[in-house]
Amino acid sequence: MLSINFAPFPNLETERLSLRRVDKNDASPILELRSNVETMKYIPRPLLKSTEDALEHIAMIDAKIENSEGINWAIIFKNDSKLIDIIGFYMIKPEHFRAEIGYMILPAFNGNGIIRSYK
Repeated sequence: MLSINFAPFPNLETERLSLRRVDKNDASPILELRSNVETMKYIPRPLLKSTEDALEHIAMIDAKIENSEGINWAIIFKNDSKLIDIIGFYMIKPEHFRAEIGYMILPAFNGNGIIRSYK
C-alpha cells in the first residue's frame, strides 16, 4: 500500500508563485474565499461567517496534514505573502492510489493564469 507522509511540509515554487503551508495569518483571505457564495457554489460546505470560523478551518487543514489525510497549499505571489489561492489533495485513498484535487481562488485574481480550467 502507498505510504503518505507530509513531513516535512513540501513548499513549492514557480517562477512567480510560492506554494506554502496555510497558517493562521491567512484567516482573512480564507474567510473571504469560504464566505463567498460564488466561490463556494460547487463546494458542499457551509459558508464561513467569522474569523473564528476561518481559524477553525485552518486548524482542520493542519489536522489533515498531520494525519496524512489531505494537504493544502496557500498560493502567493513571491513578492507578497497574502494568500490568493488555495490548492490541495482531498479524499486521499492510498489503498486505491487516488486523491481529489481541489482549488479556490480569490475572485480578484481570476484570469491571471494562476489556475486554469479547461472545458
